[in-house]
Amino acid sequence: TNATLTDGGLMNSLTLQWEASAAEKMTTMLSYLDRQYPGRIAGSFPCYLHTSEWFMPGVNDIGIGGKSKLSDYSPATEKRFCAETRANTNSTCAMPLPSQRNTPALGSGFADADTTELNLFFADAVAHAIETLATTAKNVSNGKLMTISFYGYLMGLADSRLAGSGHLALHRLLRFSDLDAIASPYMYNNLVRNNSKGPLLPHGPWDAAPAHGKVWIVEDDSRTSLASPTPLKFTEDAAGDFDLMRRNVLTSLLRGNSLYFYDLATEG
Repeated sequence: TNATLTDGGLMNSLTLQWEASAAEKMTTMLSYLDRQYPGRIAGSFPCYLHTSEWFMPGVNDIGIGGKSKLSDYSPATEKRFCAETRANTNSTCAMPLPSQRNTPALGSGFADADTTELNLFFADAVAHAIETLATTAKNVSNGKLMTISFYGYLMGLADSRLAGSGHLALHRLLRFSDLDAIASPYMYNNLVRNNSKGPLLPHGPWDAAPAHGKVWIVEDDSRTSLASPTPLKFTEDAAGDFDLMRRNVLTSLLRGNSLYFYDLATEG
């Protein structure tokens, strides 16, 4: 809930100025790395331009039906919203509060015109930021770097969080030529995580990526038999670990996609 995580703005302030600053920093960083390790930098994978990590205050940040724990949107964000959504109208413009955007009631999330407009605006803004950084990586590497982004949690957030999550512009990123791959963990549903009961299913429509000449990458953060007890742990021995990994790898390959193993807490 730290409101100073972004450059010169509030936590939920995604501005064109931030994009320009981030692109400049990425250019400096990638150029330095290429000088230190010529030809060895394979790709660029900017994170946290999605869901509630940076710019999108989530339900947990706001509280169910409660008042936002975060500051309201910055003046720069409101100015961009009004310029892009109300430029051809004479109506006054005021952004809905974060608490309005994330109210879990169905009617508020989908029927209220202002809230719907804001959700679509933020999804496009997040997609635009991803596009900016992907193009930056391509330009600084003469097109050689692979570009990846987390996105498209259309199934993994299939509840009240989806509308305000920032993942509603997947069609835009699928058509964007400078982005090579889209990644996401696989679903956290128990039937999906339990390899003895269900299939490997992604957070988003993984067949859409190869249909657009891209790769869908599954982030496999399964809890193996080495992990501490957790509701997401379903294997108790090496044989169970092997079955789980085999299912996930083969399913990804059969769909023409990719996978990497990821141990966020370094605990198995």
